[in-house]
Amino acid sequence: MRKLQNNSNIFKPCWARILYHLSGRSSMTRHTRPDGLDGGSNDARARAGARSRRAFLRTIGAGAGVAVLGGFGTAAAREVDGDRCLSDGAGETRFGDVTLYANDWSTSQCPDPPVEICLSTYSDGSFGWEWERGVTCVNGDDLPNYPEALMGTKMGGGSSGWSDQGALPQRVADIDRFDVELDVEMDLSDGEWNFALECWMDPNPGIPYPATDEIMVVIDDSAAHDKGENEVTAAFEDDYGNVYDYWENDIEPGDGDTWNFHIFHLPEPGVPPNLDLRSLLDYLQEDPDGAVAEGGGVYDGSKYVGGVEIGNENWDETHGETVVNQFSVRVNDTVGAAGVRDDFTVHEIDDTAPTTPGSVTVDDRQDRSATVSWDASSDADSGVAEYAITVEGSEIERVGAETTATTISDLSADKSYEVGVTAIDGSGNRSETATVTVPTAGPGLDPIEGTVPQDLDGDGLHRDINGNDVVDFPDVNRFFQHTDSAAVQDHVDAYDFTGDGVVDPQDVLALFELV
Repeated sequence: MRKLQNNSNIFKPCWARILYHLSGRSSMTRHTRPDGLDGGSNDARARAGARSRRAFLRTIGAGAGVAVLGGFGTAAAREVDGDRCLSDGAGETRFGDVTLYANDWSTSQCPDPPVEICLSTYSDGSFGWEWERGVTCVNGDDLPNYPEALMGTKMGGGSSGWSDQGALPQRVADIDRFDVELDVEMDLSDGEWNFALECWMDPNPGIPYPATDEIMVVIDDSAAHDKGENEVTAAFEDDYGNVYDYWENDIEPGDGDTWNFHIFHLPEPGVPPNLDLRSLLDYLQEDPDGAVAEGGGVYDGSKYVGGVEIGNENWDETHGETVVNQFSVRVNDTVGAAGVRDDFTVHEIDDTAPTTPGSVTVDDRQDRSATVSWDASSDADSGVAEYAITVEGSEIERVGAETTATTISDLSADKSYEVGVTAIDGSGNRSETATVTVPTAGPGLDPIEGTVPQDLDGDGLHRDINGNDVVDFPDVNRFFQHTDSAAVQDHVDAYDFTGDGVVDPQDVLALFELV
């Protein structure tokens, strides 16, 4: 669902989708099987033939760079109510207020592509999809597949059960409230993918063409999915506190063969429980940053929102599994819901930080390590999730909420450090940092000519024999004179500069070579 590597290739999906829709190969123009389940396109059936899913998976194998489907985490413990796969000829199915689409639009043009997409429904009301995609004939192009769930209608003629209720299509000027509730679990590979939401805008309701605007919100994505510099950073904040970057646009005439493409991006990782799409439409109408090019956009409110879809755009050499526990859309006072509930829930925004960890103390200190402990923080909203530990302001680790002590290693002897502990709650809010000064213990060395030699780099070897914070010729001279003394021979580990287990003239030479 996302990324374009350079501006010249960014909008290949537009012309590719045009050809796809106009050729009749859209996942929205499928054939219906006698049993009432929507089947795959003619192309998909031809590819599948008599092959079983197992045979398909054997064919693509490990060489395709994908893993075998079968519930690799997110849905493994759920009771499957229905399972429909491309290799079985099934490309879509209705499920309550939504329609699920395999939507293999980019790779359907490839002969026998190493691609499998399965749509699943579960007995608890949740639903989702899995995919595997190897190296295909469109490798390197910005041509994703897009398994998805649709609520309402979309360009090309697709619709879901909710479209029968009259909430969508809806004229923008008549929409006072337009928001979404999401509860999504994803288990995805490396490579390029995203999780996105889309709306289509049409000048007339119920007519597949011409569409004038495709609006995408990239909610979450992989590191490989990158469009570069934003059109507008932090373009607006919706009523749920989500901040949107205006990521990209492609302005076309809107004549039915081409359309405007607006891409927004949520920079914070993860899937928020609620999105306010009315704020998004307001931004496109008002265009406060002058980013919506002349001739495009949703300016006067006369266009219609056809529907809302969510899904995973994915590119070559990826695999993934997504389970949607809840997908609810509210338009004014009408709610469409699919998942474990049949309602719309507004989730309170948690912006309250946990309490600051208390009584940070040093419980034990050694030459190279120290143990610190603290009193647990509390958080009444989302609960404490973890603690971040810092040394001299740099985070070194995180520990779970049940942990209230940690040992810090790789310190230098005879040195003091500022150690900080910060509580982080389930919403990502951070407490104030509680700090303590941690002095490490000395190595217990005997002084040489009245001075205890120093370890300047923390490797356990004390090369600064005269304690002046540098290694120089006076250090070599003093070490030479005391090589056989008890002050040195009783602490071989501190002066064995050659690492041979003894302190002898070779160690003097090793020290000399450092000066």
